[in-house]
Amino acid sequence: MARLRVIEILGGPLDGRKIVWDPEIDCMAWTDGAHSYQHAIDEIWTGKRMRIVMRHVATVPLPRRDK
Repeated sequence: MARLRVIEILGGPLDGRKIVWDPEIDCMAWTDGAHSYQHAIDEIWTGKRMRIVMRHVATVPLPRRDK
């Protein structure tokens, strides 16, 4: 069974939120209905150690259905 961790999301509309994450998964996509926000695992040097975060890498507009 995977060990879950709490990681922070940096950038995009979810900026600053902390989520429970499986470290074996290295990417995530979140949709708000108009856009798909893509995030990828990254590391940040905090001065004493490396911290794993989920960094916003792309915003993709979803196709619109015209009536």
